[in-house]
Amino acid sequence: AALAVLSAFAIVIANFLAAAAILGWAARKNPALLPGVALMSFLGRLILITVIGVGIKELDVVDWPVFCITLIVSYLGLLAWELRSVSFSLASPGLKPKPGQGWD
Repeated sequence: AALAVLSAFAIVIANFLAAAAILGWAARKNPALLPGVALMSFLGRLILITVIGVGIKELDVVDWPVFCITLIVSYLGLLAWELRSVSFSLASPGLKPKPGQGWD
């Protein structure tokens, strides 16, 4: 079970680091590429995680239910932690409408 938790954490951390590297590269190269690169890299990384998970299940290396639960909970937990730093409020300086620019 400990090996399952360790491997699931390693996969999730590697996934987030790969996402950061890929999106950072796309943003430096051409910001217009960012949405497409984000979608395609997400799909590719999701397929890769699925293939790794199926391979781990077939090899019987780790406890499969512990691996799956740890993978899903840690992925969603890190995603929620990341969302704390993203502001969806109109109070943000970049999103706040200027005086006189209402929806007339």
